Amino acid sequence: MRLALIALLSFLTSFESNTVSFDFGTMQDGTSWRAINDGVMGGLSRGLLSVTDSSLVFSGQLSFANNGGFTSFRAPFGTYDLSKASQVRIRYRSEGTTFALMLEPTDVFYFPHYRLPLPGTDGAWREVSLPVSDIRQYRLNSERPGEIESEELRKLIRIGFISSDKNTDPFTFEIDFLTFQ
Repeated sequence: MRLALIALLSFLTSFESNTVSFDFGTMQDGTSWRAINDGVMGGLSRGLLSVTDSSLVFSGQLSFANNGGFTSFRAPFGTYDLSKASQVRIRYRSEGTTFALMLEPTDVFYFPHYRLPLPGTDGAWREVSLPVSDIRQYRLNSERPGEIESEELRKLIRIGFISSDKNTDPFTFEIDFLTFQ
């Protein structure tokens, strides 16, 4: 009996979750994310984050003035191993512009990063499950050929969302949860 219990405990402690998840209805998941706009390069786009009881809300307006053209919000730098994920599940709503999920393997802006475009929702809540294989490489806002490799998914340092079209209308992007499984 004792050996069976030890074997069971060993199995349970070695079990790893294959899920990376953010529940924006909890304060600890929402308040650590930050808006990053083109002002870091002289642009004039605006994007502000706010936390509600059940979501994270990003609102603002894209501007091309002064060589601008992007607005985003991102998780803190860390280690995000998504190599075992096959799906991205997200519940969100958007209005005014479309967004893309962004995955960063480096903090150097001109090195490649990865994006997964999200369909617009015209303000209605939408839950989607998208294959990780749909994630594409971008460099300096231009799509590059090929899928994201498992090795790249293993060494990500930041996850975020970025405006993905050139619409200068005011926007709102609200997210309930994001799960990689």
